[in-house]
Amino acid sequence: MAIQYSHDEDDVAAQTSLNKNTVANSQSSTVHQNSDSQGSLDPSVGVQQQQQTQRSELGTGRCWKSFLEHTKGECRVEHALDNLFLSFVDDLPGSVTEVLIATLVIWDKEGKQFEAGVWPEQKCNIARLLYDNLSTWRSELKKTAIGLAPLAYSLVPPASVPAQERAMWVQNAASQLLSESEFLWFGLDALGKTRNFAHPGLCDAVIRFFYMGLYRIARKRPDIFCKQLPISCLALVSAAYNCVLDGLIKNGHGKSYPKFSAKEYSPIYRQMVRMIDQILQHPYHGPRAACLKLDGAEETKHTHLQIVLD
Repeated sequence: MAIQYSHDEDDVAAQTSLNKNTVANSQSSTVHQNSDSQGSLDPSVGVQQQQQTQRSELGTGRCWKSFLEHTKGECRVEHALDNLFLSFVDDLPGSVTEVLIATLVIWDKEGKQFEAGVWPEQKCNIARLLYDNLSTWRSELKKTAIGLAPLAYSLVPPASVPAQERAMWVQNAASQLLSESEFLWFGLDALGKTRNFAHPGLCDAVIRFFYMGLYRIARKRPDIFCKQLPISCLALVSAAYNCVLDGLIKNGHGKSYPKFSAKEYSPIYRQMVRMIDQILQHPYHGPRAACLKLDGAEETKHTHLQIVLD
């Protein structure tokens, strides 16, 4: 992900300081970092409690809050277009900090200022809040998929199914949808060819999450989203439905679902990107795919994920 920002001495010093002093600053805050790729917090302190403490340290000023909310939006857009499954060790001082610094430069050019004691004193807390918000945002996508899946994929048992068998009925239906990636298909086209990544459920989740509702990141990049849906976003929605179906296979009552975490679903996300890229390269299916091509997708092994290039 390429992010442009000014390279004057103050900006470089700020970014370097953020990278080098994370551990030192965490000793005076409640930010607990480790080398785990998930960016796990101290298990003795809840995520919400740590975020509240970080916000408390940042103060109650309107300026920094306005900056934080704006930068959250910029982080969502940049990582939705690249990869929303982040590595704590690599991406907190990397892509997250790049967005933070780039937004700070624009903020400074517009003559806006923080309250005293916020920047650069609390830069590590701000970066961590941005990182955690991306995880929260990813969870919101999973909630969207959970809400849409029963009707979009006909996962509501018929009235003829006895109450004691309804959970098993849902488990079997979800397993069938996931087994050969049927949840990604939508029948055949006029020439009898499989319509991959065309299920209406995918479209519904994309519209609900990226174009409507609380976040609506499409409004921040109309130059991209008004023309076609980026592959990264389609792959992310597909991975979210994969997560939901995984949950229904294990619990047909829908009372619990797996965490939509980087450890479990980043490989599936990358596999989705790889499959879409295969479609785009196909002589028949490629010209009919209305997606932005991405490069550098990594091949992963998830045998239940398939496309039909007939």
